[in-house]
Amino acid sequence: WLLRVSAPAEEGSYECLGLPPIASNEPILGLIWEQIAILHNGSFDDRSDAAASLVSLVRDNDRNGKLIIEEGGVGPLLKLLKEGKKEGQENAAKAIGLLGRDAESVEVMIHAGVCSVFAKILKEGPMKVQAVVAWAVSELVS
Repeated sequence: WLLRVSAPAEEGSYECLGLPPIASNEPILGLIWEQIAILHNGSFDDRSDAAASLVSLVRDNDRNGKLIIEEGGVGPLLKLLKEGKKEGQENAAKAIGLLGRDAESVEVMIHAGVCSVFAKILKEGPMKVQAVVAWAVSELVS
């Protein structure tokens, strides 16, 4: 359902076709699912925009962060951080830093492999991305 809902209608354009009944109690789920699907299937630019959207959602509300983690958003954010362009890497690192607001969320991210991804970026990544990752590390340990 998720991949069908957020499949590109045309090249570079994503269109939401509707929400299942489960999302009627949590309407923000539809937006979260769409952004996570774009992180899985979009171009690097689309994935960067999706990560930026998730940053906005997490900044607005701690509950949104929990939903992003529960719905599997950490893995594709880490993949973007590893493989994306610089802007996408920065957005993914910001999202991961904001998602680490409690011990349970940090534990999920550790099990998803955040430590090795952060270590690689801090060792080899562009300086600007390293700065955002350093901030994200400080958020995860606080």
